[in-house]
Amino acid sequence: MDFADYIRTFNTGDDAVLVRDFYAPDIHFQSGPRILRGTDELLQFLNWAHDGIREIIRAQTVLRDENRIFAEIDMDFHATKDKPDFTFGALKKGEFTTVKFFVLYTLRDGRVARFKAATWPPNLGVTKPDSAAVLGAAPAQAPVAHLTGSPATPARPPAALASPPVTAPSQAPSGAPAQRAQPARSSATERLGGTPEGRQAFMDYTRAFSNADFDSFSRFYTDDVRCELPSAVLERREGIVGFYREMFKTVRESLTLHQLIADDAGLAADVTSQFTAIEDAPHFVVAPLKKGEFVRVRVFVYYTLRDGKIAGIRVARAGTPSKPQRL
Repeated sequence: MDFADYIRTFNTGDDAVLVRDFYAPDIHFQSGPRILRGTDELLQFLNWAHDGIREIIRAQTVLRDENRIFAEIDMDFHATKDKPDFTFGALKKGEFTTVKFFVLYTLRDGRVARFKAATWPPNLGVTKPDSAAVLGAAPAQAPVAHLTGSPATPARPPAALASPPVTAPSQAPSGAPAQRAQPARSSATERLGGTPEGRQAFMDYTRAFSNADFDSFSRFYTDDVRCELPSAVLERREGIVGFYREMFKTVRESLTLHQLIADDAGLAADVTSQFTAIEDAPHFVVAPLKKGEFVRVRVFVYYTLRDGKIAGIRVARAGTPSKPQRL
């Protein structure tokens, strides 16, 4: 699929053509808790969502391999009539708001077969549209980064071969046997990226994080790393370590990796975070927990890399947290 063509078609506002040309008939579409199945349901939803709203994609970062595209998108919503009950806040005719989306497109035969999206709150961490975007013209697409590490021209990005999806979690899902923790790798193999070694290094990072091995997981960060969570912004390596060292006194977080798209510029991960209370945590930000309880939440995480280390982390929830359960 040509993602630049997808964006241009989306930005015309012709939802029927978009669905016809780019989505598989059995599309599975999930945006937060909303799940749609099939092109008829998807088109019906888009017609409803775009009643009085013109939606414009401005892609900020795009990563892709042979069968998947991950996009960080600043989405502009322009009101063409008063929308007092708009999902992302009341708008009057002529007003607009911008929402950051993180979207994972899974492709089959050149069409989108699965769509998963997560968002940040409106106007948080977004860029401002230029005059062309405000007027409804299709903005320029962000360069597409391939696993070869070389950016493609926006007009027609060539397909690149990818490593198989990474599905080796550091914390086994409920009902599956837990894996034995492995020792951290030496600094010579800690360079993250799109190579097999770089992907393995990411598995080492998630394993160290899930094991609360602060010295090991923090070695994957640059000194000036910045982490943007739904509830907080953490600055620098010591700020991240300090935050999690304090949190892990009462609540431990473990990561299950479902899919990973990687190159030498960044990593896009589809992850389930499990938060387990080792002490009562009545004020925990995700959900109040009693000792022995846990909650799970699906998130998209985009990691910016610099010289093989994590320089930026952006996290967006892809659904609502589960209800507290006991181990």
